[in-house]
Amino acid sequence: MNATEEAARRLRSDIVGGALAPGERLVEARLSQRYGVSRVPVREALRVLASEGLVVVEAYRGARVASLSADEAEDLFEVRETVERTSARRAAQRAGQDALIELEVIVAHGRAALADERLDVLPELNDRFHLAVARASGNPALVALQQQLSGTVRWLYASDVRVRAAESWAEHAGIVDAVRSRDAERAATLTGDHVRASRRSVSRLS
Repeated sequence: MNATEEAARRLRSDIVGGALAPGERLVEARLSQRYGVSRVPVREALRVLASEGLVVVEAYRGARVASLSADEAEDLFEVRETVERTSARRAAQRAGQDALIELEVIVAHGRAALADERLDVLPELNDRFHLAVARASGNPALVALQQQLSGTVRWLYASDVRVRAAESWAEHAGIVDAVRSRDAERAATLTGDHVRASRRSVSRLS
């Protein structure tokens, strides 16, 4: 992992974990000191997270942690449902054995973390799960769309992880079962239900 990737990883973790609050200014010099890297990788990391929707960079005003309004969250969930339903349907039709094993391993890790009350690792595992479904679809465009959504999805997942973690991982297991069974419509339906349940939970917290 190079300096930019490490700075992006740590900055993403600080935003998702709440160490950096929505609207907070992100000063390159302070972040450079915080992460022990020069300002160049910090500047590149800010661009990476801006592409994920976690950071807003404005000319002459610098960067700040993004704030997500209720309307913006609704828009995100609407797009997410379309992308993830399509990914799950295609995964059920196209996933190879390696992709199926990857999905099952991620679910096993998620359930183990849940049992051990290691909730801090679940947002990243959730992100890995949905990216793995997109990859299993065999459609590079769906993978690219999921990667674009992943930062904000992880942020929203972290906001209600204590409320919905158990249900979320049970739903993931159901999606994997449908994909393994080659039941494309059930995989799509379960994924849509999963996204809408998350949407309702986040809406109650806002």
